[in-house]
Amino acid sequence: MWYYSEGGQQRGPVDEDAFADLVRKGTVTPGTLVWRGGMATWQPYGAVAGKGASPEARVVMCTYCGKLFPEEETVDFSGSRVCAVCKPLFVQRYKENAEATGRLGMRYAGFWIRAGAHILDGIFTGILTQVVVLPLSLIGGGVISASHSAGETAVSMLFLQAFIMLFSMAVQFAYSVIPLVKWGATPGKMICGLKVVRSDGSPLTFGRATGRFFGEMLSGIICSIGYLMAAFDNKEHKALHDSLCDTRVIFKNN
Repeated sequence: MWYYSEGGQQRGPVDEDAFADLVRKGTVTPGTLVWRGGMATWQPYGAVAGKGASPEARVVMCTYCGKLFPEEETVDFSGSRVCAVCKPLFVQRYKENAEATGRLGMRYAGFWIRAGAHILDGIFTGILTQVVVLPLSLIGGGVISASHSAGETAVSMLFLQAFIMLFSMAVQFAYSVIPLVKWGATPGKMICGLKVVRSDGSPLTFGRATGRFFGEMLSGIICSIGYLMAAFDNKEHKALHDSLCDTRVIFKNN
C-alpha cells in the first residue's frame, strides 16, 4: 500500500493499481513525497519509482518529457523509455540526429568551431605572408628608389605592389591547398581537431582543394555570406564553398 503527500496533507493508503492511476493522471509527480512499507523515510517518488513495485505496477520516467508512466505504457529505445505521446517526436529527433551524424559516421563541424579554425588560419597566413613579403617590399622599394627617376619610380612601385599581391596570394594558396591534400586539414583546422573531406568521406584531390580555395574567396567576397551559410545548415553545416566543391568539414576523431 502507498501513501503520498498532496497539498501538505497525507493521502492514502492506496493499492498498486490506484497508485499507478494517480501517477498516470499526474497527481503523483517525481517530486511528490511518498511512503510505503519497507521505506525508512518519506522520499520523492522520482527517487523510488519502480523500486519494490510489482511488474504490472512498475512506473518509469519518459526520457523525452520527464513524466512518470506505468512501464507497459512506454517503449524502450536502446535503454531509454519513451511514453506513447512522446514517441513520434522522439523518433523524429532520433532520425534527425542520425542524419546529422552522417551515414558514414561523420560528425560535421558546426559554425563556431569552423570560425575559430578560420581565424587561426588567418593569423598564420598573415604572419607567414608578412615574413616573406615585408623584406621583399623593403628591398624592392629601396632598389627602385635608388635606380629610377621620379617618374619611373611611381610606375615601378605599382608593378612591385602588383607582384607582391600575386606573391601573397601564392603563399595563401600553398598554405591552404597543400595541407588539405597531404593531411586533410590546414594548421588551424588541425588545432581544432577538424579535417576536410568529400561528401562520401574520401580525401580531397589537388584539383578539388584548388577549387575550394577559390570558392572560399567567393564566400568572403560576398560579405562573408558564404561562410555564414554554415550556421544555417543544421544537418551538415555546409558553407557556400562546401556546396560548390562537394566538401564537408568534420571532426577528425569520429
